[in-house]
Amino acid sequence: MPLFFAIHPTIVMLPLSLLLIIDFSLIIDGLNQHLLTMTKRELQVIELVADGNTNKEIAQKLHLSTYTVKSHVHNILEKLSLSTRVQIAKHAHLSDAYKSAINNTSLLND
Repeated sequence: MPLFFAIHPTIVMLPLSLLLIIDFSLIIDGLNQHLLTMTKRELQVIELVADGNTNKEIAQKLHLSTYTVKSHVHNILEKLSLSTRVQIAKHAHLSDAYKSAINNTSLLND
C-alpha cells in the first residue's frame, strides 16, 4: 500500500519499504557526518561504550570522573540524535567511518 508524505511543498507517493530504505540511508549519512565533529575524548568514549563498558569502567580506563563520562555520553547522544547507549554501540559497529577511524589509530593509547 502506498504511503503519502510531504516534501515541501510537493506530495510524493512511495511504497513504505522504499521510504524506509531512503530514510535509513539519510539517517546513517547524517550520523557519519557527526563523527567528524566528535572530540577525541568522545570517540574514546564511543569505543568503550561499543565494547560494553559502564560509565564507571570508562571513567577508570580514561582516568576521569563518572560525571565527566556521563557528560560525554550525553553529548554523544545529542550529536548523533540518539536516545540510548545501546544505539551508540550499534552505530559504532555499523558505521564505516567509525570502523576506519578505529582501524587507523588506537584511540585509547593516546
